[in-house]
Amino acid sequence: MIYPMKFNPVFKETIWGGKKLGLLLNKDTPGSADVGESWEVADHPNGTSTAANGGLNGRSFHEIFQAFRDDILGPRLAARFTDRFPLLVKFIDARDRLSLQVHPDDAYAKIHENGSFGKTEAWYVTHAEPGAFLIAGLKKRSSREEFEKALAEGVLEELMNKVPVKPGDFLFIPAGRIHAIMPGILLNEIQQNSDITYRVYDWGRTDKNGKSRELHVRQSLETINFNDSGVRALPSDQAEKLDDQRRLLTRNPFFSTEKWVFDRIDSSTQEGARQGFHILSVLSGQGTLCWKDGQVDVKTGDSLVVPWSTGTYSVVSLDGTMTVLNSYI
Repeated sequence: MIYPMKFNPVFKETIWGGKKLGLLLNKDTPGSADVGESWEVADHPNGTSTAANGGLNGRSFHEIFQAFRDDILGPRLAARFTDRFPLLVKFIDARDRLSLQVHPDDAYAKIHENGSFGKTEAWYVTHAEPGAFLIAGLKKRSSREEFEKALAEGVLEELMNKVPVKPGDFLFIPAGRIHAIMPGILLNEIQQNSDITYRVYDWGRTDKNGKSRELHVRQSLETINFNDSGVRALPSDQAEKLDDQRRLLTRNPFFSTEKWVFDRIDSSTQEGARQGFHILSVLSGQGTLCWKDGQVDVKTGDSLVVPWSTGTYSVVSLDGTMTVLNSYI
């Protein structure tokens, strides 16, 4: 039988990555590597996480999904997603700035990226150095011609909207929104199951071999929303309150994300069977996830999939300071 699964992540070494995934999230990253991404719940050709508990321990999520798709998704979602699990969840550690980039929507990706999903995503900031900011959208509405001129003159950064952030802030990044994660930020990313990124500008940077990374200027110009301006972060404690423990950070056509906080020794009981799966990302604290057939201990940095077939389950905090993101469709 399928059951709530913890996962071993896939680590991605990058030129902009750092060491915080190990220091702050208990990740067993390679000691000498600058790791930028930890793919926590991943069923993608470019990275597939493996189960870390129970009878399926060590098996790839893609293999598990193919064998138990209906039980994981439930009938409503199983009718829509037949090939791969629909979401991908990561932790990202930006020691240096990422490229200025944009992601396509489903319609563009279907035509130009071999039928792939597009990529709408969202960020929850778990750590931010003083003065840290993200880039999301433009300062003001622009035109493609104005954008191309700024790119040619090397002043593209002047058009970008800089969003100051602190831990607990949340940003929604729909397809078409130009963006960049900047230095000193660790965040949890929820996204469609896609690895399509169009880099429009990479700050003149080269890798350790002196080679510049590939840019995708034409694709970027075709997909950027030049009317997208004025983006601000949402402090999660100001998000819509669902009850004393839960706040709704986003509800969009691709996924919804809630923040759960336990301020005391407490538990949260959830009904997972009515709609579909839940993805739980433990941002702080430790506790136990319990369901009718068993339980599993969880701690900071853990990511889990609770299948549709699990039914009712509860999350019990052991130290009174547990913070969890729950993402679902």
